[in-house]
Amino acid sequence: MNPRTLLRRFGLLTGIGILAALPLTPAGALPAPSAAAPRATAPTLVTGSEGRQSIARCPAGTTVMGGGYQATRFARSNGGSVYDYVTANGPVAADNSWRAGVLRDTSTVVAYALCAPNDQGYRIATGNSAHQSDATCPTGTRVVGGGYGIQSFARANGGTIYDYATANGPVATDNSWRARMHQGNSRITATAVCAPESMGHRIATGPSAGQSDATCPTGTRVIGGGYGIQTFVHARGGTLYDSLTANGPVATDNSWRARMLHDSGRVIALAVCAPEGLGYRIATGPSARDSQAACPAGTRVAGGGYGVQRFVRANGGEIYDYPVVNGPTPGATAWRAHMLHDSGRVIALAVCAPTG
Repeated sequence: MNPRTLLRRFGLLTGIGILAALPLTPAGALPAPSAAAPRATAPTLVTGSEGRQSIARCPAGTTVMGGGYQATRFARSNGGSVYDYVTANGPVAADNSWRAGVLRDTSTVVAYALCAPNDQGYRIATGNSAHQSDATCPTGTRVVGGGYGIQSFARANGGTIYDYATANGPVATDNSWRARMHQGNSRITATAVCAPESMGHRIATGPSAGQSDATCPTGTRVIGGGYGIQTFVHARGGTLYDSLTANGPVATDNSWRARMLHDSGRVIALAVCAPEGLGYRIATGPSARDSQAACPAGTRVAGGGYGVQRFVRANGGEIYDYPVVNGPTPGATAWRAHMLHDSGRVIALAVCAPTG
């Protein structure tokens, strides 16, 4: 079966990692930013070892506050069906690390941890393992990031994936990070990155739409975000016909964008917004199969995301593509995004923090 491509423009971005019946508060409902909020400090980068599970541990005196992954081996059939998935991409409190994992025994991945000085006050919270998991930040802190670790994942006997993380983002109403699986019998654990309330972070929520933008309020800048999928299209047998094709910042309108592949898909974008005084900036890469967004002089990567422009799927609708890299480059000088399929095209987006 010959694949066809779906071309959807992410827009001319100069820009960065809920749900059905979930009432999220508007950004203005959170406490106003403190006038005395400190400037952000660019984190340092630690790289894990390559393997099916990879752990990048932050050194003494630092706390994990973000990260990403590079899937170095990722399985698919000769015809194009995706047989693999990133089953872990989030912080681990027990060993102060960022963990990445892949589904197939023969696949490999590298984890990247972004580590902030302890005096920045970041903390990690962990949710329970469930179909939908919430990791709630402790009193005196606000959710600013997070991730997930999947414990059970549905796929066909032949290998085609039948599952997906349909939520990976902040929930303003209970100050938590939420992760949720597509299949009802699958299990996932949410992990949250929590920052001191004094830093003035706020959460903004977009509408439920095929493409959703969560715009940060005046006086703040988008520095992170996530998504909550409400409608996800698949075949009756379970084969996935949908995918998240955007999960990153849009500098031109100071928002976080989430977008679905299928015309019938619906998603809510969720933005983490920081006071302008913290000094964060957004950088964008070119449209390419392998895209890198380089941070400007005087800054270093503190997070990132992507916007897919061309995503390959079969004529019948089955997805043939996947963002197999979504993480910082060596030296934390840029954020990289890379598509599985040769014909895929993506824009990498970096959140950059001051180095001095």
